[in-house]
Amino acid sequence: MSTRRQRPAQVPVANWLAVRLTGLILTILVLGHFALTHFVTDVAETDSSFVASRWSSPLFVAWDWTMLVAAVVHGAAGLWVAMGEYAAGRRRALLRRALVALSVVMIVGGTATIAIAVMRVV
Repeated sequence: MSTRRQRPAQVPVANWLAVRLTGLILTILVLGHFALTHFVTDVAETDSSFVASRWSSPLFVAWDWTMLVAAVVHGAAGLWVAMGEYAAGRRRALLRRALVALSVVMIVGGTATIAIAVMRVV
């Protein structure tokens, strides 16, 4: 009998789903962001006052925050798979823990940055 734990079948499925869903969400959000910044608004008018006026709307704050979270989750899910294929044993476990910690730091840092910027705009 092996002492090695079995990996639950749900982990690869959840990871696969996370990559696909965040990819779809990012496609919509990034294309909307690009269209608003480059087609709806003249690029020459895109400055700090444009960003300030955008971030005075809760819709755009939520839009940018969702884009941040989706990008971090998308990247982390992809790296999780790569670590599973190219690292083994304790090294893989250590790398994955570091990935989760870094992802949390990036989301918390990005959220704090957006929150601070919004408080300055309002």
